[in-house]
Amino acid sequence: MNWLNLPRYADHLKDRLSSFISVDVLTRLDKKQVYGVMLVSALVSRNFSFARDIEAIIKQSADKKTIAIAKSTAIFVDMKKNEDLSSLLESEVVETNFWIYMLAASFICSFASYIKLREKLQQNKYVDKDTVNDVIRVAATIQSISEIHKEESERKKKILVVDDEVRITRILKITLERTGQFEVKIENKGSNAVNVAHVFKPDLILLDIIMPDMGGEEVAARIREDKELSHTRIVFLSGILSKEETGNTGKEIGGYMCLAKPVRDDDLVYCIDQQISKSQAA
Repeated sequence: MNWLNLPRYADHLKDRLSSFISVDVLTRLDKKQVYGVMLVSALVSRNFSFARDIEAIIKQSADKKTIAIAKSTAIFVDMKKNEDLSSLLESEVVETNFWIYMLAASFICSFASYIKLREKLQQNKYVDKDTVNDVIRVAATIQSISEIHKEESERKKKILVVDDEVRITRILKITLERTGQFEVKIENKGSNAVNVAHVFKPDLILLDIIMPDMGGEEVAARIREDKELSHTRIVFLSGILSKEETGNTGKEIGGYMCLAKPVRDDDLVYCIDQQISKSQAA
């Protein structure tokens, strides 16, 4: 489930979704139907980047029909969400998966329609209670993941810059915050870094190696030993390293990602983005 790129507090949702796909947890839905419910639920949640991730997974099964029905259902429900969807039962639509995906879509974007549709589908014996329960379990999980996925993608990433040179920390703060992607806090004493990190809870720490009160290597060791901070990404940014050693966008040396000063703005942002993405996928 690395493709979800969610924070660790959402691991239970990733585990639940993974169980729907890989384990025989659901009693009435086959794997293709699970994928279809996932896709239509993401689409009507209007989280299109998440929907693209799901579609990429489905394409590995080369199931074009599942994708086509899910997409057409999402479009239809979005257009008709203020109408009584149960009236469609009077038409000649007989595709079972269409009704399953309609249930999922209406559950998310028009609950009143979902109630009517569910009742009529059960009366006409298109679906039974177990099928409805399975559909809603998947749809509700996708809706929850979609909301977190969207919040996380829109949230500014927190960067803690630790360097004893005040001028450098100020420049880095201005550079990173100018992108609109980051919230930056600076600290000029290595000995304060762990305490500041506890309060700020950064997604990544840019850390100088040579500092007078406490060196970057000791700060990094303390960060990794701390249970609350051990998953925080650390990038050493130091003048004692050369571009030949680190390259322009960083290289892992001694278990840490390292960048040589001075670093170009776009190379720094690229390195930070890559490290945070790896942290989310871990």
